[in-house]
Amino acid sequence: MRSRRVSRRRTAGEAGVFGDGTRASILARLGIARAGVVLIAINDTGAAGKAISEIRRNWPHVPVFVRARDAAHQRELRRLGATHLVPETLEASLQLSGRVLAVMGTPPEAVNAIIDQFRENEYADLTDIIEPAYPDHKDDSENSSQASRKP
Repeated sequence: MRSRRVSRRRTAGEAGVFGDGTRASILARLGIARAGVVLIAINDTGAAGKAISEIRRNWPHVPVFVRARDAAHQRELRRLGATHLVPETLEASLQLSGRVLAVMGTPPEAVNAIIDQFRENEYADLTDIIEPAYPDHKDDSENSSQASRKP
């Protein structure tokens, strides 16, 4: 249980709070008003969105870094107010691609340059890459207003 983990950390002299990070009262108790940044890296996508919404509603000045599952989740979290996003699937793909390039003999500096190029603009919306190359491509999972909006 996570509350036991927090208790053990407190016993070891470390700071810790157990609570629902989607609730403003818990976030306030953590001192979010004085925070330089908030990092959200939880598996529950709904809770991540709720936390971002609560932070934006009460502390709009605090930058929010968050892990997103994929490009669609990234767009949703940005819409809710996340300021910095890392999509898991793209990051994993970049790491795998880098390893493949290395095994194929690409020098490490070149591998890093290639990967850094993709990361340069905080993982640009993939539609910026796909749509010019494939003008007939349509993302049926979203309506046209969401698909055309930039993150």
